[in-house]
Amino acid sequence: MNKNNFLVVAYDTNDIHAKQNRGGDNTVFDFANFDKHRTELVGYTTNAVNYFEKAFNKYPNTSGVVKIYLREQAFAKSHRPTEIIKDADCKIVGTGTLGELFVSVNSSSISKLETKIKNSQTQKNIANISAIKEIAPYTPDDIISKDIRELKNYNQVLKVKRII
Repeated sequence: MNKNNFLVVAYDTNDIHAKQNRGGDNTVFDFANFDKHRTELVGYTTNAVNYFEKAFNKYPNTSGVVKIYLREQAFAKSHRPTEIIKDADCKIVGTGTLGELFVSVNSSSISKLETKIKNSQTQKNIANISAIKEIAPYTPDDIISKDIRELKNYNQVLKVKRII
């Protein structure tokens, strides 16, 4: 008998299926302050729109990335605000630290996201909005690590010490 025999495992067509993503559950965090929270998120989104506006006007087919920070209570995958992100034609393109989502946006989708946050009334969308702590543009400062920036400052201090 050959030592390199492969075991063939038969599978049923029911074994292979796409995983269903329900877009988070309907848990609403801090509902008592929801209207204030919604207004803050609209402000954050407006700041992101303003940050990308020049680039989107110059290069209409380009995309940017916003960071969506989740509330600590919403770190579980089941609380991710995927429904409202999907409805705004945005896509989650990555994650950063715990509770940080990177979402691809363009001029149209970021405006849709802002409108969804401002006007959504469904239980699912209210839950998604309440899971978001903050929205901010992904900037060049996010690309260069803090340690490297501190090292650059340290090198400037060394140069001054050499002069003295």
